[in-house]
Amino acid sequence: MLDDLTKKRKNRALMQMVVSAFSAVLTSFPLLSEDLKTVSTDYCADQFVLALADKSQIKAVSKEALDAHSFHRDRARYVPTFGGSAEEILMQESDTVVWSWRGGANVNKLFARTGTTAVQVDYALSADDVFRNVSKIAGALGKVAEGEVMITDYKARLLTLKGMPKTKLKAVYVTQGGFTAGLGTFVDNVIKLSGFDTVADEMKINSWQPVPLEALVLNPPDVIIGSFFDLTTSAKSQWGLTRHPLLNKMMQEIPTILVPSKYLSCNGFFFVDGAEYIREEASKLGLFPPYRAPKPERDDWAGQ
Repeated sequence: MLDDLTKKRKNRALMQMVVSAFSAVLTSFPLLSEDLKTVSTDYCADQFVLALADKSQIKAVSKEALDAHSFHRDRARYVPTFGGSAEEILMQESDTVVWSWRGGANVNKLFARTGTTAVQVDYALSADDVFRNVSKIAGALGKVAEGEVMITDYKARLLTLKGMPKTKLKAVYVTQGGFTAGLGTFVDNVIKLSGFDTVADEMKINSWQPVPLEALVLNPPDVIIGSFFDLTTSAKSQWGLTRHPLLNKMMQEIPTILVPSKYLSCNGFFFVDGAEYIREEASKLGLFPPYRAPKPERDDWAGQ
């Protein structure tokens, strides 16, 4: 009798050891990419998640992902949206939180305590910075191969743009709020990538400044490139420069290209799309030889 009881105890202990060892083996394997769940907290981070993750991986993106200035607005319609607060993020129980500007120094530590990895989209000043962000987010989502394909495509298109004929025509950038992009800004670099010289370069305008209206009246630009005029939510000050009759007159008489805000709202990979858009619109105005921007393949998100 005692021998039987002893055998049962030994068998039970052996079984527990086997189960524990098997569990350890299972947990040593990384989650497959389709098992990794993610959320993003602001519309700049949303674009990387919507570009790289499978629809089934995304537990939520920010509400701003549905706004006009969101590059992947069409994809955002197929996934949940939320406010992006810490409480909402914790309720999602995701594996990864991707953030750009809606976060802070303690975000990583906060979510690490819950087993969630927080990944920041770093501020980008150059194309290389952008591509590093793509690699970083792709790795966090288990989409390394997809990230490499995306980078290869965008680098090829970037190289094509750089090899196209340039012009000495000077372009000035104008926002709906009456500001212009100076030297060192991402937007000024995008305009130069499209093939134009810029007024910012000629006038040595640095960073973001009010549109130099008096100087433009005395020395008019050859082209005006505007953006964020498609946003009904943007506050247009009664005293803003874009209400000034002289600037309005210039925009009627000088070739003007209004760029959809989705191309310039963040320092994201779609800066290439923005430069291609400007180039194509300029060719329609006869400022460049005929050019058509590459058209993306039909998005299959609705069918995922």
